[in-house]
Amino acid sequence: MSTPTRIAVAVLAVVVVGAIVRRLRIAAGMRRGDQAVIDAKLKRNKRFANKMVRLVGRAGRPHSVFAIIECTGRRTGRTYTTPIRVVEQPDEFVVPLTYGRKTSWYVNLKHNPGILHWQGHAIPVGNPTLVPSATVTRLLPPPSRFLLWLDGTDECVRIPKHPESAGAILTRNEGEADQ
Repeated sequence: MSTPTRIAVAVLAVVVVGAIVRRLRIAAGMRRGDQAVIDAKLKRNKRFANKMVRLVGRAGRPHSVFAIIECTGRRTGRTYTTPIRVVEQPDEFVVPLTYGRKTSWYVNLKHNPGILHWQGHAIPVGNPTLVPSATVTRLLPPPSRFLLWLDGTDECVRIPKHPESAGAILTRNEGEADQ
């Protein structure tokens, strides 16, 4: 192996090890409930990861493991969209609460119905219910289970589908778009 190749491999190894150590430190802070670590991860994800999930992860589109939750702000009345990981069940969705009960989309959805953009469909949702992660872990795919364990996520949310309110929610959102 030539010297430049060895240097490149060594640099790559250092970067990979550094990234793993950083991720483990973040996971340790999340598991401890260290609010500074949780807030820093949330801020970083809002700035970078959420945009990548929308573009590369194809959030809300067919064949994606990500959905987009659309909620109305409880104080501002503005419409907010957030990419989330979901597992669909016949009459509900299961969503890990990675950042805890204070997650904005969850708090907003408790106060106002929303729309879940999943597999190319807009599905009315509302009335989220907190459940311990242990009760729904078997429903989650292995990568999601690993992330729940790694970050110490103790709670998930069950979000029922609300087909009877579809017309009202979609009409409200179309009316806002016309203005």
